[in-house]
Amino acid sequence: MKNFIVSMLTDERGSTSSKRVIGFICGLSLCITMFINGFTKSLNPDPILVNAVLTLACVSLGATTFDKFSAMIKGTTTPTPTVDTTQPTDQTTPSPQI
Repeated sequence: MKNFIVSMLTDERGSTSSKRVIGFICGLSLCITMFINGFTKSLNPDPILVNAVLTLACVSLGATTFDKFSAMIKGTTTPTPTVDTTQPTDQTTPSPQI
C-alpha cells in the first residue's frame, strides 16, 4: 500500500511531485469533510472553503496531467509501457500455418 501511494505521488522522473501531493491532500481533506458532514448536521463547512479546496485540487491535478502530456509531446520522457512483463511468455507455441 505504501509503495502504491509513493508511486502515485512521484512523477515520471522518480521525484516527488508537489502538484500531486497538493491534489492528493486536497482530495483527501474533501472526502473526510464530506464524510464527517454526512453524520453531523451541526458541522457544516463553508461552501466557499469547499469550493476553494475543490478548485485547488482540480487545478493541481490538471497541471500534473498537462505536464505529463506536454513532456511526452516534447519527447523528453517516454510513456510508461503497458505490457505486463511479470508474466512469462510461451515461446514454444508455433505460429499457425495459413
